[in-house]
Amino acid sequence: MPRLPLTLFEQYLLHDDRRAYPCWMLGKLCFQGVFQREPLERAWAATARRHPLLAAVVRRGSFGRLYWEPAAGGPAPIEWRSGLAPGGSWPVEWVALDLEKQPGLRWIIVADGATTDLFIQTHHAVLDGGAIFAVIHEMMLHYARELGQAVELPELRPELLRTRGRLAGSLWERLKFLPTHVAGLALAWPILRREVAPLVPHCSATDADAPPFGLPAVVSRRFSPVDFKTIRAAAKCHGVSVNDLLTRDLFAAVGTWRVAHGIGTPLDWIRLGVPVSLRTHADRHLPASNAFSLVGLDRRAKSLANRDRLLRRAREDMELVRKHRLGHTFLLLLGLHRLRPSGIFRYTRRLACRATLVLTNMGQFFSPRSPLLDGTQRLAVPGAVLEDIQIGGLFRPATCATLAVGIYAGRLHADLHYDARFLTAVQAENFMHTFEQQVRLSMESATTGD
Repeated sequence: MPRLPLTLFEQYLLHDDRRAYPCWMLGKLCFQGVFQREPLERAWAATARRHPLLAAVVRRGSFGRLYWEPAAGGPAPIEWRSGLAPGGSWPVEWVALDLEKQPGLRWIIVADGATTDLFIQTHHAVLDGGAIFAVIHEMMLHYARELGQAVELPELRPELLRTRGRLAGSLWERLKFLPTHVAGLALAWPILRREVAPLVPHCSATDADAPPFGLPAVVSRRFSPVDFKTIRAAAKCHGVSVNDLLTRDLFAAVGTWRVAHGIGTPLDWIRLGVPVSLRTHADRHLPASNAFSLVGLDRRAKSLANRDRLLRRAREDMELVRKHRLGHTFLLLLGLHRLRPSGIFRYTRRLACRATLVLTNMGQFFSPRSPLLDGTQRLAVPGAVLEDIQIGGLFRPATCATLAVGIYAGRLHADLHYDARFLTAVQAENFMHTFEQQVRLSMESATTGD
């Protein structure tokens, strides 16, 4: 792999990594069955060869330019453990991922009898959520091939990494959207400077007064295939997407939860940070990398009790994002910050709440067309079947929770990854209970039409 300059967003994620708020994503995949060690290690090596950033480190060139280049020791090896932690908790051996010293993807296999947990720790500058599951799927394809199963690998074109992170389209298309991008920046500037309320008022916005990051804390809900069909029917009934419906329900849950806990005032600004995929059809052969940006959806706290208006606003906002390519606005803003010395680094150190919480929608974790899915739509390889998935998005200063949703085996997964330094287990469980109640109110509208 030749040297590849870091994109604007990769630079942002690299600089946003800090002691108390590491810029990681964490995952846990629970398998029924066991893996054969040597075939899985060969499968991982074959996968890393096809995805250069998985075995790359960051180097500094002239004038402070940052580059990816191959790590001298290759990708990080799989770490094998035996015996699950008490209560099914996550491993305790999380380590700092210094991208100038080591690749940014780490696997831990924990086997206990007839079950195996696969833990993932990855620096967000290396991969986004969609790319993580593409890598997992490809490693399972290689593993199946190692054990004699005839499955095809996706076609990849590593040369596309040179153009990742650029605005898609021809020069004419870029010029056509230039007025939109300028207008988006003009709108975004005052919004980004708006004072946003954290979920709990004592969330830290600095490194100095925050204790070091500890164990991941996750509260999960699973909606059955029947429930998910009802959720889709409710969305269709209202003429919105499932994502619009869940956005409304999360806003409503924040409002209900804040009132129940006596937090904040009606005039507080509540912001959902929403990752937006920038992948296009032309990127289908792109090796694993980052291809997303961020948008913020703001509401006054006093408006969070009006579910009908929240749903209408969710649909309108996401239509604007898609129609006017507002996912690029944040990247353009980073480009402006880069014009000043250490501008992106200085931007990441702003002491402000950037989002009350984050909603990330993974969609289908694995394509329904995957040759590895069995009759129940579970991922199956020789000797092991994937039963459950937990994915934990990162949290940032004063943003103490991320809700990750996705679809697997016909079920809707919802995992609240929360910062246990500032949000208690009881509070997190109560919040997820409130969110589930809001989703079930939406499900009832599938039959009532309300």
